Amino acid sequence: SDVAILALSWIGLTREEISALRDNDVDLESRIVYGKSGEIIAMGFSDLICDVLQRYVKCRVSSRGNGLTEMEVIKDLSVNSFLKKMCPRGSKKFGTEYSNVQIASQVNKLAVKYEELGHPRRHTITNVWRSGCFHKLWEIEQTGVDVSARENRPVVEQVFRNKKNYYNALRMYGWYKQAFFTNS
Repeated sequence: SDVAILALSWIGLTREEISALRDNDVDLESRIVYGKSGEIIAMGFSDLICDVLQRYVKCRVSSRGNGLTEMEVIKDLSVNSFLKKMCPRGSKKFGTEYSNVQIASQVNKLAVKYEELGHPRRHTITNVWRSGCFHKLWEIEQTGVDVSARENRPVVEQVFRNKKNYYNALRMYGWYKQAFFTNS
């Protein structure tokens, strides 16, 4: 589920939106994610994101290392939330949904493992969400819209869903372009 959390963060969902998702809120065929009140909160995401989410939905049984042994875990289909825990059979965690704290904790554990492999620890849920927003701004720029122009401020605010951090978002977006798109 940590991979599903990262994928949903990348396409712009907040932790609260991810934990509130129900099974019928995610339409992978049409590539649309709906919010609590039925509004579209993400759409048209990439083949890679769609593939990750489809694999997550289809996964029912997995195995997990537990010390020196392997144990089988099964997906808890008793909850209606899109995110479902993978637990050993008979676990007391069955029937409970992910909380916002658990979502952040799970991704932070992934970031620690990533760091243990010798990579920088940047894979927090917030950084993934920001990267997805920066990527959306880059896609918008490819259509000829200058996202740094003052008249296009509502575009940036809509992508980040936050009015107060407009200038910080643009400054960080400039660094993002320098790091990932050398011809920018």
